[in-house]
Amino acid sequence: MLDTILKIAGMIVSAIGTIVKAIDLVDRFRHQKSNRTDKS
Repeated sequence: MLDTILKIAGMIVSAIGTIVKAIDLVDRFRHQKSNRTDKS
């Protein structure tokens, strides 16, 4: 039971970490795009 809870918790934590990384990449990409358009 505890092992299953720990496995699920680990999956949730890794999923959140992946989502945060994805959002960070999208945010950086958006900033790069806006910066390029501002310069040109």
